[in-house]
Amino acid sequence: MAKEALLAIVDAEAEAKEIVKKAKEDAKRIVNEAEALSAQYMSDVLDKGNQKISQLKTNAEDETKSEIDLLLGQNQHKCDEIARQAEKNIENAKKFLVERIVK
Repeated sequence: MAKEALLAIVDAEAEAKEIVKKAKEDAKRIVNEAEALSAQYMSDVLDKGNQKISQLKTNAEDETKSEIDLLLGQNQHKCDEIARQAEKNIENAKKFLVERIVK
C-alpha cells in the first residue's frame, strides 16, 4: 500500500510538473501575443496619426494657397496700375521735354 501511495505521489508530481510546464508555455505565448498585438496597435495609431497630420497639412496648404492667390491677384492689379501710371508719367515727361526743347 505504501508503494501504491508512493507511486501515486510520483505520478502526481509528474503531472504537476507537466501542468507547471504547460502554464509557463501558455504564459510565454500569451505575453508574446500581447506584445505583438501591442506593436500592431502602436503601428495603427502611428499610421492614423500620420494620416491626420498629412490631412491637416494639406488642408492648411489649400487654405493658405487660396489666400495667397487672392493676395497675388490684388498685388498684380496694383502693379498693373502702377505700370499704367508710370507709362502716363513717361508720356507726360516726353511732352514736357519736347515743349522745353522746342521753346
